[in-house]
Order: sequence, then C-alpha cells, then structure tokens
Amino acid sequence: MLNRLDAGDTADFVQRVAGAKALPPPIVDQIVSQTDGVPLFIEELTPTVLESGVLHDPDGQYRLDGAAPWGGYSVDPASILVGVS
Repeated sequence: MLNRLDAGDTADFVQRVAGAKALPPPIVDQIVSQTDGVPLFIEELTPTVLESGVLHDPDGQYRLDGAAPWGGYSVDPASILVGVS
C-alpha cells in the first residue's frame, strides 16, 4: 500500500510526471492541493493540466497562459478507480 506523499514530495513527483520542463509554481501548488498527496491522482491530474492548453512553452519553459484550469479540473477518486476495477 502506498502512503500519501507530503507536500514537498508531491511537488517533486509532479515535476517528474511533467517531464524535463519545470511547471510554474502556481500550477504545482494547485496540483499539490488538489491531489492530497495521492500518487495515482498526481499521475492523472498532471497530464490533464499539461494537455489542457493553458500552458505554453515558447522558450523551453512552461508558462501559464491565462487563468489556471481549476474550475473544471478536480480529482474524482471514483472516476479514476472505474478504469482500474
């Protein structure tokens, strides 16, 4: 059984899932907050944010383009677990 990650470990894991380019701190903070340290949720929400179109990388670093996408993105454990069962 995996335990929840603390905020620092969650932020590190978010960056690993995101890949070589660093995410803006406000995005990392929101993913940390939304996922509550659950690794499966981090692995699901991080790519969703990357694919949402709110981040651009004109100079090799992710930049937030407009508002963060939190209105429509939240982690719903039931929806994630449907695909696992």
